[in-house]
Amino acid sequence: MTEYLANQLVQCLRISLTDGAVPCMDIGLFVAGQLWRLQRGTAYDILESRFMLDRRGRNPYTGADFPVSAIVNPRMAAFTLPALSTAEARNQHREMLRRLGAARDTLWIAEFGDAMAERNRRAIWGAMNAPGEDAAVSRDCLPLASRGFRVVERV
Repeated sequence: MTEYLANQLVQCLRISLTDGAVPCMDIGLFVAGQLWRLQRGTAYDILESRFMLDRRGRNPYTGADFPVSAIVNPRMAAFTLPALSTAEARNQHREMLRRLGAARDTLWIAEFGDAMAERNRRAIWGAMNAPGEDAAVSRDCLPLASRGFRVVERV
């Protein structure tokens, strides 16, 4: 559904669920926006973990240690796209950096071949770029480039 509001183009996605008695419903994958589908730059090794925000505090008077648990430890994924073509590195990656910057988030899906439940469990909605981070693409050889990513879940 597309609406024009005061010289601005706004896209809305409306989902209507008809059965309210079902406790949960798998609605699948909705792509609301551009999809960056690579030709050759496939991530072969993916590090999936948690970004640990827990701390150990220390009482300065007694020297006793005590754990300070974080409210949540967000999920994170780190991977490298090793074989980006010149068009992917120059055009698509530059456009993604321009649109997202460090303030906006994106949806990262590890593997499209997974079952829907596993895909929903592993998908991360988070920042592709960190503030102050160098988000450049390195040229490995003449026609190919690479870029490392670290996605931290937005909670």
